[in-house]
Amino acid sequence: MAELPKVDEFSFVLMASVLFIFLMAFAWTTPSESAPYVKDTSFELSAAPGEKVKFDFTVSGVPRLTAVNLSASGAIRNWITFNKNNFDVAESDEVTVTVKVPSNATEGIHTGRVFIFGVGGKDQFSINIDVSGEKREMTSRPIPLGDFTVSYYDGTDIVDSKTDTTVSRSHFSTRSLTLMGALTEEKLSIVTGGSVRIVIEETNSLGSLIVEMNGKEIYRRRASAGEIIVPIDDSDIQKSNVITIKANPPGIMFWANTYYRIMTAEFNVDYQGAFAKEFDFALTEDEADNFRRFNLFYRVPPRGYTAPLPDMMIKINNQIVFWEPPPLVLFDEQISEDMFGNPLYLETGTNTIMFMFEESAVYTIGDALLTVEYFE
Repeated sequence: MAELPKVDEFSFVLMASVLFIFLMAFAWTTPSESAPYVKDTSFELSAAPGEKVKFDFTVSGVPRLTAVNLSASGAIRNWITFNKNNFDVAESDEVTVTVKVPSNATEGIHTGRVFIFGVGGKDQFSINIDVSGEKREMTSRPIPLGDFTVSYYDGTDIVDSKTDTTVSRSHFSTRSLTLMGALTEEKLSIVTGGSVRIVIEETNSLGSLIVEMNGKEIYRRRASAGEIIVPIDDSDIQKSNVITIKANPPGIMFWANTYYRIMTAEFNVDYQGAFAKEFDFALTEDEADNFRRFNLFYRVPPRGYTAPLPDMMIKINNQIVFWEPPPLVLFDEQISEDMFGNPLYLETGTNTIMFMFEESAVYTIGDALLTVEYFE
């Protein structure tokens, strides 16, 4: 019987190693998801300067895509916005693209490209928009905002005070002092604390001086002449407040009385925060889709502000459209984009405009009118 050829053990190990490396390389380079897919390779649009046009495209991926990211490039990249980004796709999902042509756009074909990135790869399509020199008729609608005040408060108010009085207590009589103060809901929302300031002119210190805030004792001590500051926690300050200052009787000295002659007693409240003013306003589909600009107009009444005024911020749908010291007589501005040059994001239905300061200020606005202008 012929002898079988011997197996070269080194060659066998070498072949197994090569096969293992090949399998691992295949596993490492095989994506865990398919690339996103868009059926259309280009979109042809036309619009006039200042006009806004929209279209939809569908992103597909089987069985699922995660963290799909969209970006625009080309000459019209700053004209393009998406209704969503960084989203997951279960088989397919629709995306709305808005192309807002600037009012100063030149006539002719302007191009751009949209890239759709996924874990497993990318897809893309082009946008060609024919900008016509014919401008559409523009119409407008006023939205009254009325009269209001915008402010930021950082300081202390003396809510109530009394002077030249005496609190006393014996076993047979009592004389106390009461401070009262009511706060508005707005001011209550920015309270950071408070204090009771008492300046004692003369006392026999036979018993304790007691301070109660809304029925809760916040100070009890035998005091001497001079100034006392009793801190108040913000959680103890209510919309309506009563502070009582009184004295304890003199213990076993039943024939005597405790007295504190008070030069000044003050109820102080500390505030810090903004009184921003926000308005909701509604836009129709035509107004939102064919938006041209807003015109914001208002008057400032005489002595309707504190000087000097810091920067005031105006936001539309959380986009900053104005951020500088406001005028002292008349505001009349056209708003077509945010202060960084980005197009405004407007919704069919409810939108918001907000006025606010971030430093101490009081600013009164009268006859405010927001006018929306749009193409018919």
